[in-house]
Amino acid sequence: MPSPDVPALVDHHCHGVPTAELSDEAPAGLLTESDRPPAPGASPFDGALGLAVRRWCPPAPGLPAHAPAAECLARRRELGAPEAIRRLLAAAGPDTCLVAQAFPLGYTAPGLTTSHVGPRAAAVRGEMLEPVPFGKLPFSTDAYGLPGPYLVGAARFRHGPGALPDGWRADGACAAADAERPARRVAADNARRLYAL
Repeated sequence: MPSPDVPALVDHHCHGVPTAELSDEAPAGLLTESDRPPAPGASPFDGALGLAVRRWCPPAPGLPAHAPAAECLARRRELGAPEAIRRLLAAAGPDTCLVAQAFPLGYTAPGLTTSHVGPRAAAVRGEMLEPVPFGKLPFSTDAYGLPGPYLVGAARFRHGPGALPDGWRADGACAAADAERPARRVAADNARRLYAL
């Protein structure tokens, strides 16, 4: 479960997850929004998102981190899809999920980008904070297909969410109070304001 000392998350752009049991091939296909197959001999689990899903998700249903995808699918079947999904989404701990279109407003969301860049997610999020006003960047996972990407997106956000502002403070570019605001705005305040939650 998320620590109480981290900001609540309002996921302003995500998709639903299937509650039916999945075939052996389905989880890999649900790790991408593409309707095209991966390169021959490759799997979506071979990318940064696949590695992150295997790092953050297996502990939620009671497996060790980095468990193989086949073990995760077997555990989903053992628990039943609704319970496996409940555990993963509870571990992600979103306050609110907007299972919501890309509206034509002047906002940007880091979800798809940070899910696919691996351990550099904090750096990419920091790069997005540089040109985008803090009030125009709501948190999102852009999760789809499986509950795992919800947990990956939330974990990546919470794993060092203040890295860039802390660097700004250390460099003397901002005061301590200024360094705290961007993380809270991105985590939930922007989406709450934007969608009148």
